[in-house]
Amino acid sequence: MDRRKHERGLPLMHAAYKSTPAHVRIARNDALQTLRRSGLAHRLHDVRLLVSEVVTNAVQHTCSPSFTVTVHMTHNEVIVAVEDASPEVPLRHRPQTGDEHGRGLVLLDLLADAWGVDITDHGTKVVWCCLDLTTAASHPSSTQETAP
Repeated sequence: MDRRKHERGLPLMHAAYKSTPAHVRIARNDALQTLRRSGLAHRLHDVRLLVSEVVTNAVQHTCSPSFTVTVHMTHNEVIVAVEDASPEVPLRHRPQTGDEHGRGLVLLDLLADAWGVDITDHGTKVVWCCLDLTTAASHPSSTQETAP
């Protein structure tokens, strides 16, 4: 059976949330607690940002009344997936200097080792991202300070 990327590995978490701003924080914290309990603390910074961005997109840019967050783990990666009721694929925008929004997919490009969008057989959308567990720290772009 050929399973979609977001369905591979050992399921660590699968939870549904209401599509409200308050549930963005709750979903993010649940995902972080799941990774801590599984001994995967070294990628928490990246997971925090990625879950926040993908869940925020689901809440702000869809009419979905709810969303689900799923976390899977394989021997070398953690896969985070957010499913909402909209079949609309997220659109890339080029945020301008000073823009307060529009950086979610840019952060996925920078922090995730892979990511994508799947449309399910029942017409919902899953935005997923993978983080390599063999990487000891966040990508350099998320941790290095800029030289003066």
